[in-house]
Amino acid sequence: MNEEFFDWLDGEILCSDNGTVAFSVTVYKLKKGFAAGLIGAASFDYEDDDWVRDVLYSSRDDGDVFKFTAENSKKALEFVRTELKEYLMRGKRAKQLKSSRAVACSLYGGDLHLLYRR
Repeated sequence: MNEEFFDWLDGEILCSDNGTVAFSVTVYKLKKGFAAGLIGAASFDYEDDDWVRDVLYSSRDDGDVFKFTAENSKKALEFVRTELKEYLMRGKRAKQLKSSRAVACSLYGGDLHLLYRR
């Protein structure tokens, strides 16, 4: 468990719009390292990943991302995926995430990995 990631996610969930239907954490490559941003979406469709583009809230747009280092993009995504799964089990605001229809993660422009669906 990464306390800094959990603290960042706690704050971002509080900032997300009350109309959020689903959440996704997107991993972005930076000049040095990586960043994760939370997206709150206004819709969810299990058959179509485009729901993630129906953005109500984006921590990246607000300039609030979680910066971290990893050897490569695959390991960066695995870090976020592992931490997000852990957060869904033990995070302070996990109940709020689970009250949405879905929680996912992805590399920017990559495939969406669904971690939770209600």
